[in-house]
Amino acid sequence: QENDNHNRLQDLDYAIKKLANKISKLNSKKGRLEEEIGETQDAISNQEQIMADALAQRNDDHDDFLQAKADDEAAIALIKQATEVLTRFYKNNKIAALQAPEFAISEDQAPDAKFNDAGSHNQEKRGIVAILKQIRENMEADVSEGEKTEASELAAYEKQRADDRNMVESLKNHLADLQAEKAETEGEIGSLEQKKTNTQTERDAVAAILAGLKPGCDWIRASFDKRRTDRAAEVKSLLNAKSMLSGASFLQKRK
Repeated sequence: QENDNHNRLQDLDYAIKKLANKISKLNSKKGRLEEEIGETQDAISNQEQIMADALAQRNDDHDDFLQAKADDEAAIALIKQATEVLTRFYKNNKIAALQAPEFAISEDQAPDAKFNDAGSHNQEKRGIVAILKQIRENMEADVSEGEKTEASELAAYEKQRADDRNMVESLKNHLADLQAEKAETEGEIGSLEQKKTNTQTERDAVAAILAGLKPGCDWIRASFDKRRTDRAAEVKSLLNAKSMLSGASFLQKRK
């Protein structure tokens, strides 16, 4: 029985060691999962902040576009009003039909700075109306170009936002997988720890049994040599007695 208990104790010690190794590996895995979970959460927060910053910038750009468009349209309205007033003035005063001024060299080159006589006033008036018209057309073109630019920037923003949302969704799915794997790992650790506790309890019980048997076993071991010597002496005495009895019986028969 003692040998059986010793063997069982060794088996239990080995089982406890194996369980401890498994628990250690799972705790390492849990640590890696927790680190990756933290990194993924940071990535989600960073991406969401990027999206918030991009939205704020898009709103600012849109507000700037609306303000610039409103300013241009107000200026265009004023230019139209001024052109109408000048046109009526020229018509009422029977000034010749409006036409764009002719430049001797080019439209982009500034005219010579010199005083004109009274006979050139009609040409100057016609030139003012033509310049106002050109300014208005340029501003209308700017408004149109601004609308195209705004539409293009809005489309680019919406595409980028869709990509960012997909990235956040992917990160959140990955985070959910990591958290599920962590929960599963924690469950395995708990199960193994309970098994290790139970095995340790059994091991302690076997050790207690062996401890209870130890005094008797020690006495048996200590007295074994003496008992063997005594037993040998007893056997020898019995053999001698047998021999003596056999000799006495022989003598009686001869008489």
